[in-house]
Amino acid sequence: MHEYSLAGSILTFCEKESGKHPDKKIREVTLLIGVMGGVETDLLEEALNHLKMPGPFADTRFSLEKDPVLLKCRNCRKENSLYKIALQCPSCSSEDVEFIGGRELLIKSITYGTGK
Repeated sequence: MHEYSLAGSILTFCEKESGKHPDKKIREVTLLIGVMGGVETDLLEEALNHLKMPGPFADTRFSLEKDPVLLKCRNCRKENSLYKIALQCPSCSSEDVEFIGGRELLIKSITYGTGK
């Protein structure tokens, strides 16, 4: 269950970022999670909610967004965005495909508010 480790790393990053803005409080963090990233979003959300309490992020909202799989077909050369893993091109049905995105876990945005 590596989601707790990921949650810990996300909170550590947030601590460093909040130190750059001591007069503001992090209100929301939006994460972009690739469909092929191997992250169980429900478990990550549970881990974030568990690890943030008590502490400076107790009131911070963590929003998780799925990032689609980007599939490039070597046969028809089309790129497709999919929210499920496919082993063949949805355009021409070729199996000669390459995954070019959808494995990432990124902090998309951090929203600050005033007050501590």
